[in-house]
Amino acid sequence: MASIDLEGKCYIVTGASSGIGRSTAIELSKTGATVALLARRSDELEKTKLMMLNSEQHLIVPYDLSAVDKYDDLFAMIVEKIGPLNGFVHSAGVSAVYPLRVIKKEMIDRTMSINYSSFIELSRVFCKRGNHAKENCSIVAVSSIVTERVEKCQTIYAASKAAVEASVKCLSIELAPSLIRVNAVAPGMIATEMMQEVIDKGSDPSVLGATSVLGIGQPEDVANSIIFLLSDMSKHITGRIIPVDGGSYL
Repeated sequence: MASIDLEGKCYIVTGASSGIGRSTAIELSKTGATVALLARRSDELEKTKLMMLNSEQHLIVPYDLSAVDKYDDLFAMIVEKIGPLNGFVHSAGVSAVYPLRVIKKEMIDRTMSINYSSFIELSRVFCKRGNHAKENCSIVAVSSIVTERVEKCQTIYAASKAAVEASVKCLSIELAPSLIRVNAVAPGMIATEMMQEVIDKGSDPSVLGATSVLGIGQPEDVANSIIFLLSDMSKHITGRIIPVDGGSYL
């Protein structure tokens, strides 16, 4: 994505300590953008930063997204350090694979809090005056193809991602007058740490990738689509869920 020029623009990437979030931060740095790297683990954020181009210009922000009552202070600190934001990417999320018989309210609350509620609160605070640039801002959420290609025991996870997708469509209409676009990507089987955990537990990679005609994808495949949605190359796209699934719908 080096052909996309985001020089002088600033973004937050949540979940930047691993997987798609880490890859998005790295690829964003190649466009000239300045990135605030947000996740709970500062050691992993440091690793991400060292992988980025012009690493000294980026900001590490160790933060637990469940602390929604402090988002105003969080944004104020980030804007003070790197300047008004041109958008953010919500890649942070938790996987929730539970059969119905064991589901408890606290499991639902935790999954919805990180995967969905934090996205809404980030969007709300981002849209406050002074937190974003004046024109051509872009918000991108990371969803999942599980909202369309369902799996057993993913009831809570699928619900949280479906909520994100529904809100993307609503917010795109509400925020269009403010020149803020809102979209999401829906990855399929991607070679992340989360998938490796599944493989380590005995799953066959060839079986995992069998639902995709292009096999298992890489995190940068998703990151490149995210960067496209952040850039002016997608300036006439909003309210859309872009599958990055290697042809899983075919």
